[in-house]
Amino acid sequence: MMRVRALLRRLLGDSLASRAAWLVGAVFVVTFALVGWLALQTFERQFLRQAGDHQLAMMHALADTLDHKLDAAQEVLRGAARLVEPAQLRDAGLAGRFLQSRTFLLRSFEQGICLHDGAARQIACSQGEGPEVRHDAIERALRTGQAQLGVRAGAPREVEVLMAAPVFAADRRVAGVLTGRLALFSTQYAGKLMSTKLGRTGYLYMVDGQRQMLMHPDASRLLKTAARPGQNLGLDRALGEGYQGSLENVNSQGLRALSTFVRLPRLGWVLAGNYPIDEVHEPSQRSLQLGLALLAAAALLLTALLVQLLRRLFRPVQSLAQHLRALGQGRPLPFQTVSHGEVAQIATAYNQMLADLGRSEQQRRANEARVLELNARLEQRVRERTAELQHANQELASSLTQITSMQDALVRNGKVMALSRLVAGLAHELNTPLGNALTVATTLSAGNQDFARRADAGALRRSELRSFLDSSRDAALLVERSLQMAIALVGNMRELADTREVLEKTRFDVGRRVEAWIDTQRHRLGRDGVELRLQLERGCDIESYAVALDRVLTQLLDNALGHAFAARPNGSPAPAITLKLETSSGQVPVLVFADNGLGIDAAQLDRVFDPFFAGTLGRQGAGLGLSIVHHLVCNVIGGHISVESDPAHGTRFMIRFPGLVPG
Repeated sequence: MMRVRALLRRLLGDSLASRAAWLVGAVFVVTFALVGWLALQTFERQFLRQAGDHQLAMMHALADTLDHKLDAAQEVLRGAARLVEPAQLRDAGLAGRFLQSRTFLLRSFEQGICLHDGAARQIACSQGEGPEVRHDAIERALRTGQAQLGVRAGAPREVEVLMAAPVFAADRRVAGVLTGRLALFSTQYAGKLMSTKLGRTGYLYMVDGQRQMLMHPDASRLLKTAARPGQNLGLDRALGEGYQGSLENVNSQGLRALSTFVRLPRLGWVLAGNYPIDEVHEPSQRSLQLGLALLAAAALLLTALLVQLLRRLFRPVQSLAQHLRALGQGRPLPFQTVSHGEVAQIATAYNQMLADLGRSEQQRRANEARVLELNARLEQRVRERTAELQHANQELASSLTQITSMQDALVRNGKVMALSRLVAGLAHELNTPLGNALTVATTLSAGNQDFARRADAGALRRSELRSFLDSSRDAALLVERSLQMAIALVGNMRELADTREVLEKTRFDVGRRVEAWIDTQRHRLGRDGVELRLQLERGCDIESYAVALDRVLTQLLDNALGHAFAARPNGSPAPAITLKLETSSGQVPVLVFADNGLGIDAAQLDRVFDPFFAGTLGRQGAGLGLSIVHHLVCNVIGGHISVESDPAHGTRFMIRFPGLVPG
């Protein structure tokens, strides 16, 4: 017992200041531990909720994509079924040729398409005379007259989806069935779902409305019952109540996981994901360990600071004890203190007692008192000045933090605005060709139905047939042009996103490369009546991407022919383009592409390189040409491009390349 007390005395110290410091430090440690534990619990719950929301959003996107692809495939199959003629249900040769001509349908159903008669007998298949396919989906399509969908075992580790669309005779009677088979786990459909991981060991799986497992990393569980009722409560809610969301769950294998359930809206299947709960909690556990370490360090630092502070606060008491000890030894000393309260009263009484010892010592004590007072005032002034400087430093630091935050916010807003303009421009440019294609396709579909009714009624005249063929040809041409416009726009966007990794870096002479490019464009310049003026130097060798330079020149030429020389006033000089290559004093080649066209308005000059900025409304082009030029020059070639324009003299583009390569 004595040893324990001695150890505690050694640890806590003998002074009142040390003991008080340890007591206050213990109170702070307990308080910090409680607050830290509550904060970590709140953080853990919030982190789990955010992880569930993120997982739900990701799986919603995956489920909607798969549901849309399968629904689109079934819609294509129904459309093809409407084109089957009665004679093809009776002749295997006609049926086979019809199936082989459905190239787009064969791309959607890579496992093959087949035609069956009204007795569900197989007439022909796209992959030759394969084994007879019997499936309840075919029987349901014949019985109900509605398109059906079913699943069955395919190749090893594969689930095959069979879609059946009824074929109607002229009297709207079901005369046969057109079926298509596709591999569910192909990259065209659910291949991305199969490879998606949740954390390190988490996975996705999918079941249909009858609890049949359609997708699972364990191939032995495919097309078997996923879990009996009661084994997986989350799956029971998803199948029974239509629940969609994330929750803590225990699956049929006893795994505790953050489970997310999403329903495919058109098919009624359930896509589920299991993220092991131990992996979900790993970040919070690391945060807890870090928090405990920081708490321990803060407690030790706080205790040390409290010991020093309390020792300073109790210093007047220690000084008084020393003066009393000196007085007992016959060495009286005056006692001066800046403390207040009881300590000050004791000091006054002590000093008065010393004053009674003799007037000879009074003047000395008075002088010492004045010196101490002056020192105290000086220290007070130093403390006040120090406090003012600290306050000023804090205000400057706060202002710097606010300015930095505002700069970061402006940068983020600029990026968001640029991305918004890019997305809005792309949507606007794609809307026109796709809208035209959709309108023409809808009109063509209605015309096909009217033509079919007239043909079935036997009232079709030769002039009507010719008119129908002409309108179909015009519609197909319009759809083709619209889709070509969309493909060209997508190609421009891909070119805008190209990086140097897809190109080959070579060493070439810039002047010779420009001359070679000019040889490929002379027919365009001659056709449009544009004069070409060349001022090219030789010997400007650089290591860069020659194909990228060709693309830059082509885009600049397209921009000049499409905008610079359009709607020129009478009396304007003959259109001309100048290509000038020179080497600056710093051995940096500069290529100038200039025209004497209309020029660019000064208010629009800063935006010419923005995506989808097409200048004046009504001009041809989507506004991507100069954006591609800027991307290729700055991000691929590694150079710099600038533009100058004067409505009276045209536009100049200056391309500054990287430094020359020694010969």
